Amino acid sequence: MTESCFGTIAFLFTATDLCFSTTESCFGTIAPLFAAIAQIIVKFFDSDRR
Repeated sequence: MTESCFGTIAFLFTATDLCFSTTESCFGTIAPLFAAIAQIIVKFFDSDRR
């Protein structure tokens, strides 16, 4: 009983670890895009106020 319980917990930890590593790599590629878009928006609003 405890062995299967530990097996399930270990599996869940592995699954979440995989999920986080893939999300991190996704954010690694998305983050620069978001930064560029944010800069464009800031520039747009700055020129809009003048």
